[in-house]
Amino acid sequence: MKHSISFLLCTFFALFAGAPANAQSLKPNGVGWSQISYTRKLGYVEGFQAGSGQLFLTQREGCSIPIWCVQKRLWKGTLAEVDVEVVVQTVDRLYSDPRNTPITWGDAVIVSGAMASGVVVTEQDLQIVRTFDADLH
Repeated sequence: MKHSISFLLCTFFALFAGAPANAQSLKPNGVGWSQISYTRKLGYVEGFQAGSGQLFLTQREGCSIPIWCVQKRLWKGTLAEVDVEVVVQTVDRLYSDPRNTPITWGDAVIVSGAMASGVVVTEQDLQIVRTFDADLH
Protein backbone atom coordinates (compact mmCIF):
# COMPACT_ATOMS: atom_id res chain seq x y z
CA MET A 1 0.00 0.00 0.00
CA LYS A 2 2.80 2.40 0.92
CA HIS A 3 4.52 1.70 -2.40
CA SER A 4 1.25 2.26 -4.29
CA ILE A 5 0.75 5.68 -2.74
CA SER A 6 4.39 6.65 -3.39
CA PHE A 7 4.09 5.55 -7.01
CA LEU A 8 0.88 7.51 -7.55
CA LEU A 9 2.29 10.66 -5.95
CA CYS A 10 5.54 10.48 -7.92
CA THR A 11 3.65 9.89 -11.16
CA PHE A 12 1.24 12.75 -10.44
CA PHE A 13 4.05 15.23 -9.77
CA ALA A 14 6.08 14.01 -12.74
CA LEU A 15 3.12 14.43 -15.08
CA PHE A 16 1.74 17.71 -13.81
CA ALA A 17 4.63 19.65 -12.26
CA GLY A 18 5.30 22.51 -14.61
CA ALA A 19 2.60 21.34 -16.98
CA PRO A 20 2.13 23.45 -20.08
CA ALA A 21 -1.09 25.39 -20.56
CA ASN A 22 -2.38 22.72 -22.93
CA ALA A 23 -1.83 19.88 -20.43
CA GLN A 24 -5.36 18.64 -21.16
CA SER A 25 -4.24 17.58 -24.63
CA LEU A 26 -0.92 16.03 -23.54
CA LYS A 27 -0.97 12.29 -24.17
CA PRO A 28 1.47 9.91 -22.46
CA ASN A 29 2.91 8.61 -25.75
CA GLY A 30 5.77 9.55 -28.09
CA VAL A 31 4.09 12.79 -29.18
CA GLY A 32 3.52 13.92 -25.60
CA TRP A 33 7.08 12.95 -24.62
CA SER A 34 8.45 15.27 -27.29
CA GLN A 35 6.43 18.15 -25.84
CA ILE A 36 7.79 18.08 -22.29
CA SER A 37 11.03 19.47 -20.90
CA TYR A 38 14.12 17.42 -20.15
CA THR A 39 13.67 18.16 -16.44
CA ARG A 40 10.14 16.83 -16.53
CA LYS A 41 11.31 13.71 -18.34
CA LEU A 42 13.91 13.14 -15.61
CA GLY A 43 11.22 13.54 -12.94
CA TYR A 44 8.90 11.10 -14.66
CA VAL A 45 11.55 8.41 -15.07
CA GLU A 46 12.86 8.82 -11.54
CA GLY A 47 9.35 8.70 -10.10
CA PHE A 48 8.37 5.71 -12.19
CA GLN A 49 11.46 3.75 -11.24
CA ALA A 50 11.18 4.63 -7.55
CA GLY A 51 7.50 3.91 -7.28
CA SER A 52 7.00 0.84 -9.36
CA GLY A 53 9.85 -1.56 -8.59
CA GLN A 54 8.50 -4.13 -6.17
CA LEU A 55 4.88 -3.13 -6.77
CA PHE A 56 5.23 -3.88 -10.47
CA LEU A 57 6.67 -7.35 -9.91
CA THR A 58 4.11 -8.37 -7.30
CA GLN A 59 1.14 -7.13 -9.34
CA ARG A 60 2.08 -9.18 -12.40
CA GLU A 61 1.72 -12.76 -11.20
CA GLY A 62 1.75 -15.31 -13.97
CA CYS A 63 2.01 -14.64 -17.62
CA SER A 64 -1.48 -15.01 -19.02
CA ILE A 65 -1.39 -11.79 -21.05
CA PRO A 66 1.49 -11.22 -23.52
CA ILE A 67 2.13 -7.60 -22.44
CA TRP A 68 2.59 -8.75 -18.82
CA CYS A 69 5.13 -11.35 -19.96
CA VAL A 70 7.17 -8.72 -21.80
CA GLN A 71 6.92 -6.11 -19.03
CA LYS A 72 7.89 -8.56 -16.30
CA ARG A 73 10.85 -10.03 -18.21
CA LEU A 74 12.20 -6.59 -19.09
CA TRP A 75 11.64 -5.14 -15.60
CA LYS A 76 13.34 -8.10 -13.91
CA GLY A 77 16.40 -7.60 -16.11
CA THR A 78 16.69 -3.88 -15.40
CA LEU A 79 19.53 -2.92 -13.09
CA ALA A 80 18.42 -1.01 -10.00
CA GLU A 81 21.27 1.45 -10.44
CA VAL A 82 20.55 2.27 -14.08
CA ASP A 83 21.12 5.99 -14.53
CA VAL A 84 17.97 8.10 -14.94
CA GLU A 85 19.61 10.31 -17.57
CA VAL A 86 20.59 7.26 -19.62
CA VAL A 87 17.01 5.98 -19.45
CA VAL A 88 15.65 9.38 -20.61
CA GLN A 89 18.09 9.39 -23.54
CA THR A 90 17.07 5.83 -24.39
CA VAL A 91 13.37 6.77 -24.28
CA ASP A 92 14.17 9.65 -26.65
CA ARG A 93 15.87 7.21 -29.04
CA LEU A 94 12.99 4.73 -28.71
CA TYR A 95 10.48 7.41 -29.69
CA SER A 96 12.66 8.54 -32.61
CA ASP A 97 11.24 5.52 -34.47
CA PRO A 98 7.70 6.57 -35.49
CA ARG A 99 6.47 2.99 -35.02
CA ASN A 100 7.03 3.45 -31.28
CA THR A 101 4.86 6.58 -30.94
CA PRO A 102 1.89 4.66 -29.42
CA ILE A 103 4.03 3.25 -26.59
CA THR A 104 2.99 4.79 -23.27
CA TRP A 105 5.56 6.52 -21.10
CA GLY A 106 5.50 3.77 -18.48
CA ASP A 107 6.18 1.06 -21.03
CA ALA A 108 8.81 3.26 -22.71
CA VAL A 109 10.62 3.54 -19.35
CA ILE A 110 10.42 -0.23 -18.83
CA VAL A 111 11.76 -0.96 -22.33
CA SER A 112 14.43 1.75 -22.13
CA GLY A 113 15.59 0.77 -18.64
CA ALA A 114 16.02 -2.79 -19.86
CA MET A 115 17.91 -1.65 -22.96
CA ALA A 116 20.19 0.56 -20.84
CA SER A 117 20.84 -2.46 -18.59
CA GLY A 118 21.87 -4.64 -21.53
CA VAL A 119 18.68 -6.68 -21.76
CA VAL A 120 17.86 -7.78 -25.29
CA VAL A 121 14.58 -6.22 -26.40
CA THR A 122 13.35 -7.98 -29.52
CA GLU A 123 11.20 -6.61 -32.32
CA GLN A 124 8.53 -9.06 -31.16
CA ASP A 125 8.66 -7.50 -27.65
CA LEU A 126 8.25 -4.04 -29.14
CA GLN A 127 5.39 -5.15 -31.37
CA ILE A 128 3.49 -6.59 -28.39
CA VAL A 129 3.98 -3.33 -26.46
CA ARG A 130 3.03 -1.15 -29.48
CA THR A 131 -0.13 -3.13 -30.15
CA PHE A 132 -1.27 -3.19 -26.54
CA ASP A 133 -0.54 0.51 -25.94
CA ALA A 134 -2.13 1.61 -29.23
CA ASP A 135 -5.39 0.04 -28.03
CA LEU A 136 -5.26 2.24 -24.90
CA HIS A 137 -5.54 5.47 -26.91
